[in-house]
Amino acid sequence: MANKKIVLDADVIIHFSKVNKLYLLARFLPKYDFIVLDIVYNEINNRTRTNLKNVIDSLKEISLVTFPQDVNMMSEYGKLTRNLGKGESACMSYCRFSSNVVGSSNFIDIRNYCTKHSIPYVGTVDFLYYGIKNGVINEKEAESLLNSMIDQGAKLPSFFDYSTHIPSAIL
Repeated sequence: MANKKIVLDADVIIHFSKVNKLYLLARFLPKYDFIVLDIVYNEINNRTRTNLKNVIDSLKEISLVTFPQDVNMMSEYGKLTRNLGKGESACMSYCRFSSNVVGSSNFIDIRNYCTKHSIPYVGTVDFLYYGIKNGVINEKEAESLLNSMIDQGAKLPSFFDYSTHIPSAIL
């Protein structure tokens, strides 16, 4: 049986790319396959796209996937894009009909939909939590990464306590 997939949205990709740690994402949750839908890939700027392409080409830990021509996914995507961005819409419609996990920190846009349709989702801070939990980074490194992301313009909580953090999804 294939691994469940974490379908990355642009914000998570950007957060980790700006601190040159995009390659760590798949290591934080090694039992999952990480994918980026072509719709999301086309949304990100050239610098981030180049970083992502390098990770895809060299490390093979993240895959680029064409948004499926599935009737349900395409119909849902069309409905969602009326009020949400293309990236979030693509990730959520893909995960709804494939039973996978949304990787996005844009909780304001995704939380209600994902909860309504029982779609698990994880954000940047959750990835840091799992990185600590799975022994890839320590708490000090997670705090440093979080602060660097914030310094680069990410809108994330300024404090993260691993011992009390409850991830958006238990993976």
